[in-house]
Amino acid sequence: MTIGQIVNKTDNTVAKGEHQAILPTDLFERVQTALQNNANNKSETHGSPNLLTGKLFNHNGVHP
Repeated sequence: MTIGQIVNKTDNTVAKGEHQAILPTDLFERVQTALQNNANNKSETHGSPNLLTGKLFNHNGVHP
């Protein structure tokens, strides 16, 4: 509902929501594109069930 629309997952129809949009449509689309691009550029956690693998480091800059 962030852009004032709702998608029916059964038939993919889009309807105007009951609430006013809180994001402009162009901003929403830019964010969706950025998220899609990020999903295509997986970090070293790709294939790992642990999302924080390679992301946590100790005070010396070494990860466990």
